[in-house]
Formats: sequence, C-alpha cells, structure tokens
Amino acid sequence: MTKLTTMYAKNVHTNKGVTTVIADDKQFTQIYKRVPPTGKQVTKNGVYNFGCFEYKIEMAPVIEVIFRKNDDGVIEAFFPYEIADNQGNITCYAHIGQHGGACLGYYKETHRAEYHEYKDLLQELQSIYNDTTLRVIQKINYTKYNAVCIK
Repeated sequence: MTKLTTMYAKNVHTNKGVTTVIADDKQFTQIYKRVPPTGKQVTKNGVYNFGCFEYKIEMAPVIEVIFRKNDDGVIEAFFPYEIADNQGNITCYAHIGQHGGACLGYYKETHRAEYHEYKDLLQELQSIYNDTTLRVIQKINYTKYNAVCIK
C-alpha cells in the first residue's frame, strides 16, 4: 500500500519526455514514453506515484515581491499585491523590523536593489514562505494593485 502525501510544487515542467517536479525541496523526475512506466505514473487525479510513495502535487501559491533600497542603504522587500491595511498600504519586510506596511509614497522614494544586495533577504523570505513561490518583479503593475485594493 502506498502513502499519499500532499506537497506544494514550486516547479513542474516537461522537456523531451522528462517531467520534473520540484516540491518541498525534493526533486522527482519521471521519464515518459508512450505509456508511463509501472510504478512511476501520474494518475488521473494528479497523484504522482514514485515507488512506494504517492504525492498529490499542487502548485504553490505565487507571491510577487520587489526588492528596493532606501536612502540609508537598507534593503526592503515590498509585496505590492498584499495589502497591509484599509489605507491601501502594501506589505513590506526588512531584516530588522520584519513585516510592516508601507505607503506607495515611501515605496517611490526607494531605489531598485541589485540581486547581490537583496539575495540574503530573499533567502530569509524563502525560509518564511517555504510553501510559497516568491516571484521577484521589478515594478508595481498599478492596474493589478488597484484591482487588489478594491476587493
């Protein structure tokens, strides 16, 4: 009998007949031919079977994040579509102070941070949001921001 475990997939892709599933920092690879090999198949309900374990793979939720640097050189992460309060402030995060809210005026006063400047903060956030995919973006899509604020 197999054990069924639900995992959040951070990435699922197929290339040249090989399906790779990365979930919970474990990588599972399946080779497909005309018929998936016995014991290594995806059933109709989305369950991946790997030997004596079955995994129900669900795509992890995606949260978009922007890394910026303020005038003091502090790197901050802004979550432009995660509204912090009823004033339309967006959620932000920094090493010191951690989660908070930031108005768009403050966000606009900051400057784009380079990868080497924010990589430590990104790793910290990935450990906090370990069941989520963080997608780094460069700027706010104000149409999307306005749609989230209206909800």
